[in-house]
Amino acid sequence: EEEEEEEEAELEEVEEVEEDEAPPVSSPSSGPEQRRALQPYVKKPGQYRYEAPSPELCKRIRSVRISKAMLQWACWILTDRQVD
Repeated sequence: EEEEEEEEAELEEVEEVEEDEAPPVSSPSSGPEQRRALQPYVKKPGQYRYEAPSPELCKRIRSVRISKAMLQWACWILTDRQVD
């Protein structure tokens, strides 16, 4: 519990320093409501744990993949054709 309080106090100090050192905002479109103090990165364990994919699933995924040439053709069709 004491460690948590110390961590919170450190975080508050970091936030205060960041706010003091932040340069003034010069763009007219960004007001104080758009500025947020940077939060320190805290690595958290993943929310979910997944099992490794089964060989059957890997095989199915590989079977639906398309070649690079086919992908390029599809991109060309989607981007170069004019919409009617």
